[in-house]
Amino acid sequence: MWLKKNKKANKEIEKSKNNNIEFVDLNTNATEEITNTLEKRINYKVIIISLLLVIIFVVLLPTITSIFDSSSPENYKNTVNSNSDNDLVNGYIQIDRNKGNMTVKDVRFYNFVKRSNNTISYNYKAEEVISNTLSLQLYIEIYNRSETIIYREMFNPSSEIEKGPVLSANIVLNPNIYKEAYYVKIVEITTKDAIITNSLICKKEFTDGIFKLNYNIRYNFGENALLSYEVTKQATIIEPETDEETSENSEDTRETDKYNDIFFKEEADVSNTNATDYNREDNYLNYTIDLRTIDLQDSDYELLYNIGTVERTIKIIEESNGWSCKNE
Repeated sequence: MWLKKNKKANKEIEKSKNNNIEFVDLNTNATEEITNTLEKRINYKVIIISLLLVIIFVVLLPTITSIFDSSSPENYKNTVNSNSDNDLVNGYIQIDRNKGNMTVKDVRFYNFVKRSNNTISYNYKAEEVISNTLSLQLYIEIYNRSETIIYREMFNPSSEIEKGPVLSANIVLNPNIYKEAYYVKIVEITTKDAIITNSLICKKEFTDGIFKLNYNIRYNFGENALLSYEVTKQATIIEPETDEETSENSEDTRETDKYNDIFFKEEADVSNTNATDYNREDNYLNYTIDLRTIDLQDSDYELLYNIGTVERTIKIIEESNGWSCKNE
């Protein structure tokens, strides 16, 4: 009799419409815990949401990192991107991909290809007549595979571009920069009112004949764009070890005046620009070039680097030439 009642009770339990509770037959010998299935579902949802948040964070990590990276191209206060794009890769034109283009200020850029002799060629086409390309203040930026900027060059092929025809140009790079080049971006950068925020000091010491040479150049940057540089060059005569050597060296006055003449020529070129703080004494020269205001129209002076050059470019090139460079 007792068994019949128990079976009946079990049947009623099985017919229960409460889906949130799992019933366990207390008459079995197994010891089981009564679990609320509603709590299980909530726990599953929490786990799924947590996994989604982790995935979103990983995807957005490069963007989040760039916010706190002062050297990131995303933080250029003086940069204005006005790109209309097509088939880009993470916002870049991928070199050698033969797809993707960027149009900035009515000039379309595309087909960036690596050539021989550390050269990258590309095509451009004006959608309107461009009377002065220099006034566009457009720069071609090159990035490595990790999307770190390694080179920047101003776009200034000619004084005027006609509307319509497809034109081509080349960028010649340092071998190390060429090897890393992977992406390209076209940006507009206004550097006229930019403020210097950091410097890179490059030094080189070597000997040439009877001279010991000490060269020191301070490159000044604002928002990872070169704005000015200060040059100091000094040549000192190496003291001879014996009186006999002193006699021999004193006979050749042309040799002792060698760097005096070289620095005099450089000073003359610099003085024909609007460079500042230039000073020359015997075998010593110092001057400052402000790339935001430099005027080379009446001078043969050749700039060490153009305005907007990135710090990494200078460091790679100078260190490959035997200079020692560090930030200050």
